Amino acid sequence: MFPVAETPSPAAPAEPAPTPEKEFRVGGEVSGLSGTLVLHNNGGDAISITANGSFQFPKTITAGNPYAVTVAAQPQGHLCSVSAGEGSVTAAVTAIRVVCAVSTFNVGGSLSGLSGTLVLRNNGGDELNLSSNGTFQFPTALAYGSAYAVTVRTLPTGQACTVALGSGTVQGTVGDVAISCANVPPPPAPNKPATPTVSYGVKSYILAWTPVSGATYYKLGQSTVTPSSLTLMADNLLSTTFSLLNLPLLEQVPTEFAVQACNASGCSPFSDSVTPVPSLAIGHFRAPVPAGNTNFGLSVAVSGDGSTLAVGSKFWVTNTGKVDIYSRVGSSQWKFEARVLADNNDPNDYFGASVALSEDGSTLAVGAEAEASSGTGTGADPNNDSLPGTGAAYVFKRSGATWSQQAYLKRSVAGYSSFGSAVSLSADGTRLAVAAPDESLGVATREGAVYVFEQSAGAWSQQTRLVASHPHFFAHFGHGLALSPDGSTLAIGEYAHPSIADGDETSNAGVISGAVHVYAANGSSWTRTSFLKSPTPALPTVFGITVALSGDGSVLAVGATNESSGWNSTTGFDGTAPPALNSGAVHTYRRAPGGAYALETTLKPAVTYANQGMGQSISLSYDGLLMAVGIVFDRSTATGINGSGPLDMVGGTTGAVQTFHHRTGLWKLEDFVKARPTALSGSVSGFGWAVSLSREGGTLAVGAPSETNVTSGINGVPTGPATAYSGAVYLY
Repeated sequence: MFPVAETPSPAAPAEPAPTPEKEFRVGGEVSGLSGTLVLHNNGGDAISITANGSFQFPKTITAGNPYAVTVAAQPQGHLCSVSAGEGSVTAAVTAIRVVCAVSTFNVGGSLSGLSGTLVLRNNGGDELNLSSNGTFQFPTALAYGSAYAVTVRTLPTGQACTVALGSGTVQGTVGDVAISCANVPPPPAPNKPATPTVSYGVKSYILAWTPVSGATYYKLGQSTVTPSSLTLMADNLLSTTFSLLNLPLLEQVPTEFAVQACNASGCSPFSDSVTPVPSLAIGHFRAPVPAGNTNFGLSVAVSGDGSTLAVGSKFWVTNTGKVDIYSRVGSSQWKFEARVLADNNDPNDYFGASVALSEDGSTLAVGAEAEASSGTGTGADPNNDSLPGTGAAYVFKRSGATWSQQAYLKRSVAGYSSFGSAVSLSADGTRLAVAAPDESLGVATREGAVYVFEQSAGAWSQQTRLVASHPHFFAHFGHGLALSPDGSTLAIGEYAHPSIADGDETSNAGVISGAVHVYAANGSSWTRTSFLKSPTPALPTVFGITVALSGDGSVLAVGATNESSGWNSTTGFDGTAPPALNSGAVHTYRRAPGGAYALETTLKPAVTYANQGMGQSISLSYDGLLMAVGIVFDRSTATGINGSGPLDMVGGTTGAVQTFHHRTGLWKLEDFVKARPTALSGSVSGFGWAVSLSREGGTLAVGAPSETNVTSGINGVPTGPATAYSGAVYLY
């Protein structure tokens, strides 16, 4: 038997190689760090971080094992917090966020001895009212490292309080500030202050006084009676100055001012009083850069609200002309605002020959009586320049302190006319009358015309053309021009009208007696309601050379610069007074219920003599109760407002303005106004050539276009050689 071979047993399978363990890094981002931050992972693995951004621990962690990130050390004064800092590792960890911020701490302390209410401050602002003793804490926490300074804002009545340990640097919660209060006897009332002093701005008084020891506030008293009987004007004044701004300088009653010094115990007696001089508060306005022979102030306009002043200089830069704008906001001081020029400004246009402002000063109308475009209507080509002397009018609008041209206005017909020699604007700035006193389109040469324009939705158009019913050669219809502020009434002076009988329009006696035509608006049409002649129509008085209307047109004033009666407004009418050739006069009229005007009175200079030319300019307040009249050739040596100089005729022809007030049914001479009585005045000439009153009469502007002076700007100081005939405007 053969042996059977044994089959070997199969070998056992080999053990599989172990799978490698997965290792991951743990990290995230740090923000807000300023300094050095130390983080631990699982209480051991440490990382030191000095900058914001990403971080990663140096050691890896096997998948499935935990991680726990904590703050081991943080910058001094900072608090660092960890979010998403714990978990089990399954992949690389990147979502851990560490945010650091400067720590904040409260400031406080203890208060003792208080009886009443104490107000503390920290760092001059954070206030804390305390009414009981004990601990306190300011409501606003401070950052680590910042300063704190605790002070007393308000003491309790009858107590003094001291602060200990009240300042330092925050390095943790501050709780050791110690406030101690104790009763003190009341201080004596302050001593009587020294007499206040007065300095002056434009229409402003600035009162100042020396601080009084022990005073915590002051009172200001005023009196307008003699002997002085002071009444309280201002209380609780914490400073030692007080300004009275935008004062109406006309019709001023002498006013005394005195000061009391006060504290918790009472007030001192009033100081001795001081009486400001209104004439020293007269504003003196010159061009920012005066130039000789430019006649700044030949035309002036004050807005109805008294906030804006427009001054024309038609001879500026080869007779191109300009308008300077000055303004104030509220009761602030006056400042130069802008120089306004026509978009098509050219030499010899005489831009600024006339100016007018709306009630709020936002709309400006300017006449350029020699502008040369031969175009017609509101769409005329402004750059034609083929017909010198035809004239133009412009309308500008203000936005902020920027002026832009809104309209360029021409007559509906072409030809030489001096269109723009006079402009008059309604208070709302939507109706404009423009004179063309040298127009010659009818049967006579230079008989004149007036054009009325209307604004609607920002666009201007001609509404009507007015001419005399019976034109006369060289009568200059429109030389005098006034549109009532409400836009309802238009007065037109025809100063060379030649008839010599009241109501006579047709005859030509060859006498420059003058006339005035008054029109009333009815929608877009105009109807003449009155034809007025001088009370002495047979005499060459140039009646109508200037005109002015009250707000609703019910009061009319007419200038007659060549009127020659010799009586005066100081003593009243005197039919036996010898004539004073060309002394001038103003005639006032009132509108009757039917619309016709009746003569009210005739006004003369305060002192009458030959060639004064009263009536060269006229302005009425809105209510028609105050009137300013220019006497451009006045020769008195008085200065300022009702100055002490004599109202004589021994000085140069410096000019003057008289104001009249309508009281108890009569016009009465109020103020005799001259230029400012200081060296600022220079050599004044032409004062009163132009006048303009604000709506209420609280501001009066007077042009002195021939003034020679060395100053510039507003109440300027001498800046160089005198500029002859550079002009000025005075504000009252």
